[in-house]
Amino acid sequence: MHLKEIREKRFKQKAMADLLGLSERQYRRIECGTSAPDIWTAIRIADVLGVMDLRTLWGGNPKR
Repeated sequence: MHLKEIREKRFKQKAMADLLGLSERQYRRIECGTSAPDIWTAIRIADVLGVMDLRTLWGGNPKR
């Protein structure tokens, strides 16, 4: 499962960006993979979505 699939079950992109203190555009780039979050943002994303393993959010691909 990927970030978008997990997020869509609970939040709209705008709501997710607001919770994280990011612009919607910045969050969208992270979600589509054109920008990588720093480790603290990745942890906040995982916390908001209740995900324990960050690799789950990016399909097990840390190089993405």
